[in-house]
Amino acid sequence: MGVIMSSSSGPDDEVAPPRVEDITATSAGGVGVPRDTAEASTSVPDAVSPFDNFYDSQTVNTATADNIYIPEWGVTNGARVDNPALCRNLLDHITPHAYRTRLERAKREAVEVGSLRGRVSKMEAEVAVKSQEVETLGKQNAELLSKKEVVGKAKLREEFKSFQDAEARCFEQKSTELESRIADVRRDMDNDLYPYMFIVIAERRQILSHSVHLAIMKYAQSNECRSALGKVTVLIYSEPGSISGKIFLSEVVLTARAAAERKGLCPPSLGVTFSSDP
Repeated sequence: MGVIMSSSSGPDDEVAPPRVEDITATSAGGVGVPRDTAEASTSVPDAVSPFDNFYDSQTVNTATADNIYIPEWGVTNGARVDNPALCRNLLDHITPHAYRTRLERAKREAVEVGSLRGRVSKMEAEVAVKSQEVETLGKQNAELLSKKEVVGKAKLREEFKSFQDAEARCFEQKSTELESRIADVRRDMDNDLYPYMFIVIAERRQILSHSVHLAIMKYAQSNECRSALGKVTVLIYSEPGSISGKIFLSEVVLTARAAAERKGLCPPSLGVTFSSDP
């Protein structure tokens, strides 16, 4: 970009057409700078550049300084400074509000991210510690369960043994009571039952014998028995293996009874007679 310089004899004279004094192409942006405007700027960039020597070699005529025309469309940022290095230096020192806001927000976010990362690291450490504690508690729980199982089995064994002992004691007590009762019953039988038992047996035998005798006597006196006995004959053996004769049973009974009465072996006859007649 070039800057056009013009001069006039007075303020009322017409402005002469612009005359290009000098156009210099720069290596940075290809910008031409006139000689009369070398000292138009009151400030120079801090950094050393090729423009410094150029500006120092130029002089400005104060009488014709008002006739210098600088088009606004070719000036950077609306300022009357056409120096890229100076503009860049200015922009470097001026921070826009939006950029500052974004920068502050980015810094806050970075701080928050750092805080969150710290919290995450802390939580991860706590999780690792808790996991180790859980693992330790699991091992302790397994050990306690095994001990509880062993203790439960031992306790169950002891309870079963105590139950067996209680049942054995109860059985022994009942057995002792039964044995004492059996001994009492035996003593009562020896003292009270057996003597009377023999008496009862003797009396019962006597009653039975008397009843049998009465039944025999009654049957002997019946006609049926007499007729049956009158027909019964008894063989008489004079010698072993030889029969000498026969005799009726009624006669044998009468003869035997008479002999027993004579010897006193049986009570006297009740008048029972046997007849061989039918």
